This record gives sequence, C-alpha cells and structure tokens, in this order.
Amino acid sequence: MNVICSSRFSNILSGLVKTVVFLLILLIGSLIVIATSRYLNPDETGGYLASRTLDTISLIRFTVLVHALVSFVLLLTSGTLIFLRIEQKYPTAHRLVGKFTVFFTILVVVPTGFVLSYHALGGLDGKLIFALLTLLTLLFISFGFYNAMKRRFDLHKKWMLRFFVLLTSAIWLRINLFICFQVKWVITENDYLWCAVLSWVPQLLLLELFFWLTARKVKA
Repeated sequence: MNVICSSRFSNILSGLVKTVVFLLILLIGSLIVIATSRYLNPDETGGYLASRTLDTISLIRFTVLVHALVSFVLLLTSGTLIFLRIEQKYPTAHRLVGKFTVFFTILVVVPTGFVLSYHALGGLDGKLIFALLTLLTLLFISFGFYNAMKRRFDLHKKWMLRFFVLLTSAIWLRINLFICFQVKWVITENDYLWCAVLSWVPQLLLLELFFWLTARKVKA
C-alpha cells in the first residue's frame, strides 16, 4: 500500500514539475514575442536593427517577427507533445500536432533562421553559430519525423527532445544576456557570442548525458 501511495505521489509531483516548467517556457516565450512586436513600429531602428542598412531593415524586420511568432507557436505544440504526453489518450491528435510542428519548422522557422543567421550580430562567428543552430534544428526535426514514420518511437522521442532543446535557445539567450548585463552592465560582441553558444550547447550536452545515463541504467 505504501509503495502504491509513494508511486502515485511521485507521478503527481513529476506531472506538476513538468507542467510548471512548460508554463514557464511559454511565459518567457510570450514575453519574447511581445518584446519583438516593437518591430511592428516603422520608426523602430534600435536593438537587432541597429546599424543596419536601409535596404535590409524591412527584410530583417519581417523575418524577425515571423520567426519569433512561429517559434513560439511551435514551443506550444512541441511542448504539449513532450510534457503532456497526449499520444497516450489522443494518438490522432498527437500525429496531427506533430505534423503541424514538422511542417512549420521546415517551411518557416528554418528558412527564417538561415536569413537571421546571415544577418546575425557578432560578425562571421555569430553567423556560423546561428547557422549551425538552424541546421541542427532542421536535422533533428527531420530525424524525429523519419523515425516516427518508421515507428521507431524511442528514437523519435530522443530526436524530438533534441529539437525542443534547440527551440528553447531563444529563451536561454535572453536569460544569458540578462545575467551578463546584470554582472557587467555592458555587453560586448564577445559577450553576445558566448551567450549565444551557452543558449543551446550545454543544454544539448546535458540531454545527451541524460540519454547515456538512462541507457546504462537500463542495461544494468
């Protein structure tokens, strides 16, 4: 009886933690969208648009808005699939939401991501960092979809978790920049590049470590 109660409590606590984390991700993501909406103002030339030539400002303004909005929607859809596990009760809905996520990632987020990578701050290093992030996003979502079609659901889950980690990089970038600003009060180009790298590389490495430890535990 005690074992059953303990198991139920553990499941409830785990579900609560997942829900809180998911809501925090959505909250910060929505704040990013709200902050990005200032680019709707035609007179806005600061922030990411600073020091841009007039012929690229319109393109970047449109690309940033589309990328931020669609990425937030995909945070919602992919987070729902990962945290709420709707495939157990609603497998059809899971497949539809999953295909929606794949479709808009490949057709919207990845192309806009490459455009923004080309115009990224931080010179060539900044371009390469964000181009690699975008390329890995494309690869991870593609491998996730391929393994789902092959009904290799364990591999599908791992690739989608990797994809979700990269999708949250925008959130971590803002957190890193905020911390950096609080510590130094001035953010240099080098600081920005480090914040960009730390927005997804450590998280991805930690996820791979989790996969490795889980696999060792299963074998044991």
